[in-house]
Amino acid sequence: MPNPGSPRLTRHPEAQQRLDRTRKRVLARRAEARRREKSITEAVKKYIASWVAITDCETKRDQEIETCQQKIQELKTLADTEIGKHRAQQAVAAAALREQGQSDEDVAELLEITTQQARRLIAAARTAPAAWAPLDTITGRREADSRIATDADEERDYRRQRDNVR
Repeated sequence: MPNPGSPRLTRHPEAQQRLDRTRKRVLARRAEARRREKSITEAVKKYIASWVAITDCETKRDQEIETCQQKIQELKTLADTEIGKHRAQQAVAAAALREQGQSDEDVAELLEITTQQARRLIAAARTAPAAWAPLDTITGRREADSRIATDADEERDYRRQRDNVR
């Protein structure tokens, strides 16, 4: 059997053509393999770039959500503080009505709330500090004392308007 690299084999024209065709097929297969490898590498690069972009978006989103949640918590705390002050003023006003000789039922009727709510307000005013009611800078008295009637009237008007809208 002749050696594949022998000069006799390469001199034969058909043998040379077969070798050339085989080399071309091998080269074509290698080129196709390189093309596939390049295509696979490009697809993996695109996938990883998208993964990085997704991770960045999620990180940014989470940071913005955290900032919003902190702002929401600050707003809730601020609102709770303000609501607490207003509720304290309501309690002081209800207690002032009670001190004027009104019964719990009368206070409830004047404020258009239940008797139980009136009692809770009056009890809260007893246990709460006097500093709840703002000080009138001119008279030196707590503002709640001078505003009892107007607060009750405003509350009643507000409730009537609200009920009429429904």
